[in-house]
This record gives sequence, C-alpha cells and structure tokens, in this order.
Amino acid sequence: MSSARWIPILGLLAVLALVPGALAHHCTPGQSTPPGDEFSAQTIPPSPSPLAIAAFVLVPIAGLLVAVAIAIPSLHNKKPSEGAWLFDGTSYVWVPTKK
Repeated sequence: MSSARWIPILGLLAVLALVPGALAHHCTPGQSTPPGDEFSAQTIPPSPSPLAIAAFVLVPIAGLLVAVAIAIPSLHNKKPSEGAWLFDGTSYVWVPTKK
C-alpha cells in the first residue's frame, strides 16, 4: 500500500500535462496584472484531442476491469475456512478449527 501515496502526485502531474500553465499565475493578491500580460489566443492552451479524452476515460475503466478480473478467480478458488473469533485479552483472533 506504500505505492498509494504517489497517487495524488501522479494526478497532479497528469493535470499539469494537460494544462501546463495551470500553476504559472504570478500575481499576488491585490496586485494588478502588468500591462501587456492579458490573455490572448496564444496563452490559452489548445483543447485536448478526442483521442486523449477517450484515453482518460477508457484507461481507468480498463484498469478497474483488470483488477476485478484478477480478484474474481481468487475469490472463487478459496474455500471458506471454519473456525471462530476468540478474544485473547487484547484483540479478537481468528482460530481455525482443527480436523
């Protein structure tokens, strides 16, 4: 699970790949925009291609389907073990029945 801590960082990098100027605003609160620094057609990044939009939709869905496809066989092959939950003084512990 230690690799899950990288998910927010990777998400920010993915957003910055689409909108490279997202964090480039350099004005401080209360400061007016310097002359000649207005937005123009050249400062607005082009919209992403339909292929990129489709990839952003289909890649997470495909990853989810792969995870489910990996998980389902392991759930079917495992026989439920018989036993009981016993309290050992500090926590509950699963104790399988011996045959």
